[in-house]
Amino acid sequence: MSPSEQERAGLIVAAADAAWLAGDSERTLRLLAEASGPDATYLRGQVAMRRGPVEDGYRLLVDAAEQAQEPEDAVVRYAHAVRASFYSGDAAAMMAAAQRAVELAHAAASARTEFLSQMAFAVASVAVGDGHAGIAAARRAVEILERSDELRDDPWLLAWAGWGPLWLREAETGRHLLGRAFDEARTRAALGVLPGMLHVLARDQATTDAWLPAQASYEEAIRLSQETGQFVELAASLAGLAWLEARQGREQSCRAHADDARRRCAELGLGLYAVWAEQALGDLALALGRPEEAIEAYGAQRARMDALGFADVDIAPAPELVEAYLRLGRREEAEHEAAAYVRAAEAKGQPWALARAWRCRGLLAGDDELEACFDAALELHARTPDVFETARTQLVYGARLRRARQRVRAREHLRAAYEAFDRLGAGTWAETASAELAPAPRLPEARDPFARRACRSAHGVTGRTPAMPRG
Repeated sequence: MSPSEQERAGLIVAAADAAWLAGDSERTLRLLAEASGPDATYLRGQVAMRRGPVEDGYRLLVDAAEQAQEPEDAVVRYAHAVRASFYSGDAAAMMAAAQRAVELAHAAASARTEFLSQMAFAVASVAVGDGHAGIAAARRAVEILERSDELRDDPWLLAWAGWGPLWLREAETGRHLLGRAFDEARTRAALGVLPGMLHVLARDQATTDAWLPAQASYEEAIRLSQETGQFVELAASLAGLAWLEARQGREQSCRAHADDARRRCAELGLGLYAVWAEQALGDLALALGRPEEAIEAYGAQRARMDALGFADVDIAPAPELVEAYLRLGRREEAEHEAAAYVRAAEAKGQPWALARAWRCRGLLAGDDELEACFDAALELHARTPDVFETARTQLVYGARLRRARQRVRAREHLRAAYEAFDRLGAGTWAETASAELAPAPRLPEARDPFARRACRSAHGVTGRTPAMPRG
């Protein structure tokens, strides 16, 4: 019924866009089969970015950006190309698209282009190891988003709203934006956006004390990804859920989800989420007291990161490797890992990485220096929302104090660690804290909100409790 071919083509793309936001991927693909032009190429790239292969998504989005008539359209498309290459883990491709977005944003001169170009540059800079520049760009992006009601209400930008807070890992900065974006997606019934939003929300919840909501968010993301045919988001959520289950010490489900995620990542070209799956297996082994197995898994994670050129210090497994090496008495290797990690954390300058760096220092410090190191770590942890990492530091701090015969202070930190692990549902870590408290009075049995296992008391712990690092 359209009076011209040009108008008909525009309506077909608009219908495909609406179908995608509604979560109907099959209808989207049927409509796109009839469409042509840069707008159709852009939407095809959006679909490929979430259905796979993600390299196709990157190529299509870059093509659409190069064909764009307006600088603003080009910036938006280059920014989404950065997101596609983030999924693949290709750090060089991320930076190439991000730099083009930043260059063109000056010509467009709008809040939308400034926000997207800064967020894209933040993601790319962190990926290539320039954390200082990346964090500065993420702060600018969060500030822009906080000032703009129009941007916060754009359904295509909703998923971007949660990225800034995740990159910053700070207790306050921009954290309200993620919940608001998720509520907006629910209100608009933007089913096509929800799997990606839930995946980001779950990751945020898993790095705070909201582990039960995180599990529920991951499970909903997995279900909706399957229903909407968003196989990339499905793999990402499986990898994220495996990582959460590793922290909980839930071996069977963690391995099943990690294996499923790795298989899907190989099929879709998802390098980054394969890294998450490898990290989950390393964290699981460490939680279960198997340092040799943990070292092997972390080695696979690092090899994959090196192959991708992905150098974000927040994903680096060095602090875990320090702990695993010390459990095996391999101090020289632990010192080597710690030294490299401390340099990278200081270069980024963010409290989450710096707290982990001071924990590494504390593990390796002499008895006369350990308190200064661990106190610095805890002060930095207080500026982040990650309760689990704080408890990990309190656990090893208490263990070091106990071996230095400062038993009163040791009990203070060990009890705090035990209570945090118990509250989170990290059963195996709660067991370790309980065992370190022996022969202190028996602690109550740890709760298990996931109904998978009951934490044993200090007097009943057997061989699965990991030995703590030696100072």
